[in-house]
Order: sequence, then C-alpha cells, then structure tokens
Amino acid sequence: MSTNTLQPALLRITEAAEYLGISRTKTYELIQRGEIRVLKIDASVRVPRAELERWLAGQLEAHGITGDNGPQAA
Repeated sequence: MSTNTLQPALLRITEAAEYLGISRTKTYELIQRGEIRVLKIDASVRVPRAELERWLAGQLEAHGITGDNGPQAA
C-alpha cells in the first residue's frame, strides 16, 4: 500500500501563509500588491501551489540565493 499523500494544487489563504511561513495578513498584502496571483472560484479565493513556488523562487533569486551554492558573491 502506498504511503504517498496527494497534495492539493489549490490552497486556502491560511494554508498558503503556512506554506510560506508568513502571516495571513502578509499573504493578503502580497496578493493585493499582485505579487502572488490567485484563482477566484465563486466567492472562494485559492492560491495555486505552483504560484507560491514561483513567487518563492523569485524571492530567493532577488536575494542572491540560488540552488545549493548558497548566496552569490556581490
């Protein structure tokens, strides 16, 4: 029997905040500024997991953190 669990592709705002390790308020701020894109389904707002990974990769790159090499020399 497989022990793999299916990870949802769409997260609630609170789940997205937990995934990123930031507050729910900060997550809403990032969404409001357009830094994190969301999907609206009727009255529900969901954050695609891939969007969080895209945003995080951009943040790491902007701070010079890439791959396993650690910070890049300035």
